[in-house]
Amino acid sequence: NYAFMDAISSYEDLVDNGLSDEEIYKKLGDANYMNAKYEEASKWYEKLVALENTTLDPDYYYRYAQTLKSLGSYEESDLWMQKFQDTAPQDLRLKRFEENKNYLETIKANSGRYTIKNLALNSSKSDFSPSFYGQESLVFSTARDSGKVSKNIHKWNKEAFLNLYTTKIDEDGSVGEITKFSKNLNTKTHESSSVFTKDRNTIYFTRNNSTNGSFSRDDQGVSRLKIYRAKLIDGKWENIEELPFNSDDYSVAHPSLSDDEKTLYFSS
Repeated sequence: NYAFMDAISSYEDLVDNGLSDEEIYKKLGDANYMNAKYEEASKWYEKLVALENTTLDPDYYYRYAQTLKSLGSYEESDLWMQKFQDTAPQDLRLKRFEENKNYLETIKANSGRYTIKNLALNSSKSDFSPSFYGQESLVFSTARDSGKVSKNIHKWNKEAFLNLYTTKIDEDGSVGEITKFSKNLNTKTHESSSVFTKDRNTIYFTRNNSTNGSFSRDDQGVSRLKIYRAKLIDGKWENIEELPFNSDDYSVAHPSLSDDEKTLYFSS
C-alpha cells in the first residue's frame, strides 16, 4: 500500500524481537530509501549484502551504492557500482555512470561561481519547485501543512500532501507572508510544479491522477502524475482540466512554458 513509514516501524519491531533475514533487510532498506532516509537505508543494505548464500537482484547493489554516495563514501560507492556492473552489464544507469565517473572533479570545477543562500520561506518540510506569478509573487510546492486530519497525511512518508503556496519576494530574497495559493487548486492529492502565462490568467501544474480530488490508481496501485490547466475567472481559479496527452499508464509532469508561450515543455 506504499505505507513505507508504517512498514519501517513493523519491520524494526521484528528486528528488535531477534528476527533477521534477507526479506526484512530488503524491506527496511527499500522503505527508508523511498523516503530519502539514506543513512538508515545504507545500514540495512549493508546487512543485506553481507549475507552469505543469497543471490540479490542487481538493484540492491545500485541502491546501496547510491546511499553510500549520499553519505560521502564515494570510493566505497564506486566499488558497489562496479558490483552492479558485474551483475547487470546492460543496465542504462551504468552508461551514465561510465560517462561521468569523475563527477566529483566536475562539481568542484563548477563550484564557487554563484552565491547560494536559503530563503526565509523554507520550513522543516519539503519546499521546492518555485515559479514566478508576475514580477513580485513566488509560488512554490510545500509539505508544510499541519496534516492534523488523518486524510491529509500521505502514508508514504507520514507527512502532509504537497500543496501550492505563495509569498511576495524582493530582489534581495526577503519574503512576505506565506499563504496557500488557491483553495480551488489544492486537493487531497499532491499539487506541485506550477507555471503561469504572462497575463497571469492561466496556470499549468502537476497533480496526481485523481477523481473528485482523491487518488486514482492503475492496476499496479500506482497513482501517476498528470499536468492540469486552470483559468483565472473573477479572482478564482476555475475550469480545472487535465491536458489531453496525459495518461493513466505513465506520468506527465513539471510543465514549463517557452518565452512566447507557444510551446509547453514537460517531463514524462
